[in-house]
Amino acid sequence: MGFGRSAMEMARRSLKEENHREAIKVFVSFVKTHRNKLRRLQYSKNWNQIERLFLKSTVLFLEQIMKEKFPDLKITYENRNVLLNFYACGMAGILLAYTGEEEEEDEKFISQIDWIISRTMIRE
Repeated sequence: MGFGRSAMEMARRSLKEENHREAIKVFVSFVKTHRNKLRRLQYSKNWNQIERLFLKSTVLFLEQIMKEKFPDLKITYENRNVLLNFYACGMAGILLAYTGEEEEEDEKFISQIDWIISRTMIRE
C-alpha cells in the first residue's frame, strides 16, 4: 500500500475511535511506524505530495471533531477551511517532526495535542 493510501486509511481509522485522544494515538502510531520512511522521503521530490496527503488526512480528522462538537456552528465555508487548515498544518507539522522513542513520551505528546485541540479549537 502506498503512503497516500496508508495516510487516508489512518484518517479513516482515527474517525472510528471512541474519543479524540484515541484518534490522536492512531496518528502518533502511524508516524512512529513510518518514521524511517518519512525521514527518507523528506528529501525526495515527492515530499510535497506526501505532506499534502498527510495534511488532508489531518483535516478530515479535525473536520469530524468540529462536526461532532459543533453540529450547528455558524461559520462561512471560507472561514471553516482556514480554521481547519490552520490547525491541521500545526498538528501535521508537529506529528511529522515527532521523534518520541518511549511509550511515556507518546502519552505526554498525545495529551499535549489533545489539550491544544480541546482548549482552543473546540472549546465551547
